Amino acid sequence: MTKISDTQISDAQKSGSQELLKSIVNYWDAKGLCSLESSTSLKNKYIASFENFIESRLLSDILVEYCQYNRKNDTHIGLDVGAGLGRFSVVLARHLKSVYAIEPAPRLYTKLKDRCKDIPEINVSNASFESFTPPEMVDVTVVSGVLYLYNDEMISHFMAKLCSHLQPGGIVIIRDFIVPGEIRKIKSSYVKEAYCYYRNPDYWRNVAEQQNMDLIQIFRSVPLYNLFVSKIIAFFRLNRLYSLSFVKEQAYAKISKARQERDNLRTERVNTVFITLVKKAS
Repeated sequence: MTKISDTQISDAQKSGSQELLKSIVNYWDAKGLCSLESSTSLKNKYIASFENFIESRLLSDILVEYCQYNRKNDTHIGLDVGAGLGRFSVVLARHLKSVYAIEPAPRLYTKLKDRCKDIPEINVSNASFESFTPPEMVDVTVVSGVLYLYNDEMISHFMAKLCSHLQPGGIVIIRDFIVPGEIRKIKSSYVKEAYCYYRNPDYWRNVAEQQNMDLIQIFRSVPLYNLFVSKIIAFFRLNRLYSLSFVKEQAYAKISKARQERDNLRTERVNTVFITLVKKAS
């Protein structure tokens, strides 16, 4: 049997990771996003707006807390990885001195650049994080809808690079998908040769420990929908209900309260979450 050296294994794994990254970028470049407020190509625009309202408010809450604690928001630098059409970039720009928004899919990048052209705090680049080097150390990083398609080795390399460009005390906010129990690995229906990894809190605690970080919190960022009610709303074409201000406000208040009470992730269903990690000072 022919033995494969460590270098050969590393090269083979690197090649596989590059092919996977290419497939992910190609998917998003072809499918795009359903609206400026959306995180997906498939979701109804009213639901996308509803969820974006909640997640943007939650992200803003985290940034306010972070900036108040560090007391230097006039010099904070942000990084938005997989910025899409900039729904989180614009939130970061409201709180930080400047933001680097990187998006590897060319068509999304073009729209992102157009959206941010009049926001001087946002610097847009057509690049993946793996190929991008921030020109300065960053204080806040948002990673949205990216890592659930990464295998464990890719996550390890991603987080190591991220931490190397993160200031001590800097925060990472990951929008991801969590299950309370066993980790689930499911073949992706959309990205060629890819799997979706639905990881659990213990996985992210281990990642934090390996990268000399503290896991601060994992909390649900969008509501868990009642499937029966959702079907009724869709059947009668009542999706506009999600655009009503009081519906959005009530949903945000409920999730914000659950976050403060750390009352999350009781269900066995896949949860859309924010994961917040802080780089240790030493």
